[in-house]
Amino acid sequence: MRTAVLVGCVLAAAMPVAAVGAGAISDGSAIRAGKRAVPVVGGFPDTPGTRRCLISMGGPRPGSSVKGVCRIEIRRGDSRVRVMFTEFWNARAFTGPGSHGRAGTLRHRWIVDLAPGGAVLGTSERGAFPPQNVR
Repeated sequence: MRTAVLVGCVLAAAMPVAAVGAGAISDGSAIRAGKRAVPVVGGFPDTPGTRRCLISMGGPRPGSSVKGVCRIEIRRGDSRVRVMFTEFWNARAFTGPGSHGRAGTLRHRWIVDLAPGGAVLGTSERGAFPPQNVR
C-alpha cells in the first residue's frame, strides 16, 4: 500500500505544470484577457515569446513610436494564470519621468493574474515610465 502511494506521488510530480487541462484557459485566451485588462498593451503580439516591436507613444505626438522589444510570458499555477507583458527600449530613444539620467535599456512590465477559467484576479505594473503613458 505504501509503495503504491509513493509511485502515485512520483508520477503526479512528473506531470508538466504548463499543461492545459479541462477548464484551463488557453495561451491565446489568456493573452486576450490580459490585453482587455490592460488596454495599453494592445500592440503586443498575440502569442508568447519575444519579438521586436514598435512601442506607441501617447501624449502630444500621437502616432509616434519607439523601437523596442516586446515579450509575453505565461506562467501557470494551481490557482492562477499569470500573463506578463514586458517591453524594453533604449533610454536614448525615450526617457520618461523618473527615468532621466538612466542609460542603456529600460523596461516596463504589466502583470495580469487570471483565474484558470480566465476571470481577472488583479493587475500590477513596474519598471521605467513607459512611452504609452505620456499624456
